[in-house]
Amino acid sequence: MAKNKKNSSRERILAISKLQRDYKERSQSPDINTALQLHQAGRLEEAKNIYLEILKNDADNADALHFLGLYYHQTGDNASAIPFISRSIELKPENPSFYLNFGPLLFSEGKFDEAEACYRKAISLNSENPAAWNNLGNIYEEKEDFSKALEFYAKAISLSPSFADAYNNTGASYQKLNEIEKAVSAYRKAVSLAPSFVQAHWNLANALLLNGDFSEGWLEFEWRLKKPEFKYLTSGKPLPSGNFSNATVLIISEQGIGDAIHFIRFMPLIKKLFGKTIFRCPAPLLKLAGNFPGIDLLLSSETPLHEINCDFQLPLLSIPFFLKLSSENFCPLPFPYLQAPDEAVKKWDGLINKNTFNAGLVWAGSPTHKNDRNRSIRLDELSLLFNIPGITYYSLQIGPASSQLSSYPQIKDHTGEIKDFADSAGLLSHLDMLISVDTATAHLAGATGVKTCLLLPYAPDWRWPINESQSAWYPSMKLFRQQRPKNWQVPLNNILNDLKFCISGNL
Repeated sequence: MAKNKKNSSRERILAISKLQRDYKERSQSPDINTALQLHQAGRLEEAKNIYLEILKNDADNADALHFLGLYYHQTGDNASAIPFISRSIELKPENPSFYLNFGPLLFSEGKFDEAEACYRKAISLNSENPAAWNNLGNIYEEKEDFSKALEFYAKAISLSPSFADAYNNTGASYQKLNEIEKAVSAYRKAVSLAPSFVQAHWNLANALLLNGDFSEGWLEFEWRLKKPEFKYLTSGKPLPSGNFSNATVLIISEQGIGDAIHFIRFMPLIKKLFGKTIFRCPAPLLKLAGNFPGIDLLLSSETPLHEINCDFQLPLLSIPFFLKLSSENFCPLPFPYLQAPDEAVKKWDGLINKNTFNAGLVWAGSPTHKNDRNRSIRLDELSLLFNIPGITYYSLQIGPASSQLSSYPQIKDHTGEIKDFADSAGLLSHLDMLISVDTATAHLAGATGVKTCLLLPYAPDWRWPINESQSAWYPSMKLFRQQRPKNWQVPLNNILNDLKFCISGNL
């Protein structure tokens, strides 16, 4: 799920605009007013120079100190920002705007209690400021107290019925409570109030897809291309248009390796429309994708985009929108659509015990993933599965979480032999089942037709619609969902029963 943007440049611009209006009411200083106008217009260096000039003549000018601190925060230098803003508050402790703007800086540093104190102080000084209530809601959303967050967002909206940010945040909290219809309604309100609000469109896309509305969901999903973190998807070439039957199209892999495995299925459909296809993907996938149908030229993501000769470009996750795929035709390929190379399969011969039921395990994703604290699980929580006789477990866990294996010597670990995803696919081909959280390895198992038990958090990613127990994306994958946030007991007990059923020979 797309995480709600808490300290967006949109919000900072709104804050600067509000400060400018407040300041004009109490100051005749043309220098500060000029600086604020430049600041709001994005001419940050010019604004900074004026603030510094003011401070040369008046080192205790609270407003110049405060806005200079905001400049440093906006340019990513919080260490420099904090003393300037702190000093401005010392000089003008009754200015609610100062607290209101210190809060996001503290929030971005992970100092949530201090940020909350700032917002509550701002409210005590001016309880009619909707931004303070909205930001206080963000604190409780971060603490995952979504019901409380919704109360504060509602208060912000009551004070400012056209507050698009508060509606967007309301949608994010409803989505994390799995109240998807309410989330969609809130996002729609946000984009109706602010039609160019990129984050709200992106959040709406995720909620629509999670609700199984693919037609509108893919349309809204295209708004991701306007987000700064997706600028790498631009090669300078246009999106496909007109007659392209003899043209060369570059498909650019995006986001994670799991996304590449998930969406490579559409390459044969693209090939039917273009003369030549080029697929640029992460290096660990090159061997696995080497003979995939519909790809004429395979390149590593390390290949500079400007060096690739093509007529059009298309981001990989834009293919469903480009092809106008709906909930009825979104999985057009037979399964499995990926296959481990023969040499990768043979690599594991002799290492896997063929006389037992073999199950793979992945319990954690990348710790830097924005939702990792909810999607990953500790290995010891899986231990209730380890007492079933007749099962040999194999770890496919990569990364820091693999250190948890030291407490479970009975789990076989050959991950030191895994060099890329072709090797992973080869190992999976020898297994009877994979038990995994939502990671690239789970996508690989689904794409290669391995029976997969996928553990999902209470509020899952958009690709696992909330009413599904069997994945529509991968016929061999069953979905085991938390019934309560952060509680894995029910899905693990269901997997336990599934394993017992498998061992009994009934499945």
